[in-house]
Amino acid sequence: METMTKGRVYATVNAKNEIKAITYYDKDNKRFKQIDINGPKHTINGKPELPHAHLGYVHDEHGTRLLTAKEEKMVERVLKAWYYRNAGE
Repeated sequence: METMTKGRVYATVNAKNEIKAITYYDKDNKRFKQIDINGPKHTINGKPELPHAHLGYVHDEHGTRLLTAKEEKMVERVLKAWYYRNAGE
């Protein structure tokens, strides 16, 4: 939940070699947001949603919401990079 590099963004890979989540860290090196791509859906506005964003240091201390346009672009970028990294396997 903490990193040594300010403003860093990390992707977490699950046991199936799929991107599970994208995690953002702030200027104090603490997690402030996580985008879940795989895993359980969370109910937002009465509807199960995936992907979704959790806000806060603790998984969703400041709520869970749908992705912004900027976050959707980041998900696309990460998934594309992961696909091309693994294309030759």
